[in-house]
Amino acid sequence: MTRRSRLLLAAVVVNGTVSVIAWLMFWLAMPAFDGPVGTDRLVHAAGLAGWIGAVVLGMVFAVAAGRGRDLAFNPIDDPESRSFRVLQRALANTVEQSIAFLPLFFAFAMTLPDQRLGLTTLVVWAFVVGRALFFLGYLIHPYVRAPGMAITLNVNAGLVVYLVFQSVG
Repeated sequence: MTRRSRLLLAAVVVNGTVSVIAWLMFWLAMPAFDGPVGTDRLVHAAGLAGWIGAVVLGMVFAVAAGRGRDLAFNPIDDPESRSFRVLQRALANTVEQSIAFLPLFFAFAMTLPDQRLGLTTLVVWAFVVGRALFFLGYLIHPYVRAPGMAITLNVNAGLVVYLVFQSVG
């Protein structure tokens, strides 16, 4: 077995394990997140969406700090270190995942039964934790970003599955 195929197998095992653990933790945590009945769901969801903006902005600040550390103020001509490129890629991926997450999240918040509206908090925190693990893992080594990516992917995929089932009735 080549080194590359061993790495691929390890990634599948790690991501699969993290995915199963994330779904199990989500399932077990659901009862603790019964909703704030009577709350305007759009106002509630918009308040929670601010956390996604905070995550993205935190990564923007990390990229800015990396640019200052590397003295790479001119993004066209100044050399950028490997660690700076990692910061850029982590930010880019988080922006991409957030663009997928936010419309799914708002659709989810609008279709949940009133008594389950608290699940929006759980979904946002799962996404934020996934992004934090992704970012920290990426800083350690690109392979270590996988568990955070698996959590984020499962949050987005779970929202898609929920919304598809809601739409078909």
